[in-house]
Amino acid sequence: RKRFARIEVRKRDPADADIINMVLQKIINSRSRVKMRDALIIRFCYDTGCRISEAINLKMKDCNLKDGYFKFTSTKSHEERISACSEDTLEFLKQYVQFNIKKGENSYLFQNKDGDKVDRNWISEVFRKAVRELKNEGKIPKNMRIVLHSTRNGRIMDLLEKLPIDVVSKIVGHSDVKVTMRYIDDKKRNVDFLKLLKKI
Repeated sequence: RKRFARIEVRKRDPADADIINMVLQKIINSRSRVKMRDALIIRFCYDTGCRISEAINLKMKDCNLKDGYFKFTSTKSHEERISACSEDTLEFLKQYVQFNIKKGENSYLFQNKDGDKVDRNWISEVFRKAVRELKNEGKIPKNMRIVLHSTRNGRIMDLLEKLPIDVVSKIVGHSDVKVTMRYIDDKKRNVDFLKLLKKI
């Protein structure tokens, strides 16, 4: 049973910059009191290509807000790595941390109302809700499986267009470059599929 269950799992679709921007706009237009924080976390995940668990576990001592570098320690491979975010995201982060309840070096970068770590399930649900609304509006195809981890997938695809595969592998924390190569295979299949659609 487990053998067949693994085959039936649907793959996540990557979320490109256009999808991410639509999701962020949807969140920012919501009535949530923490909408700016939530949008910032999702933007940060896309910029750095990190997992949501890595983002919410970041502590101030691992953040260089002057130059925009971040050291991820709570990684899947248990190996530390350094990544960077865009200038726009960095400026937003600098403004955001001024309002953090806890200011110490061991305090979390992204905080809830008590100054503790943000719940990853909360961010996942915020993302899902935005995607669901965009699908209902016809802005995202309903057959696409876009989840929070799609931000990482989309960023890896984007980086592969700009950088050598071994560099991308290090940036996103893949322990083996073969894992990164799977994204290239997926990208080729997507391109071939688009070519096929154009012929119809």
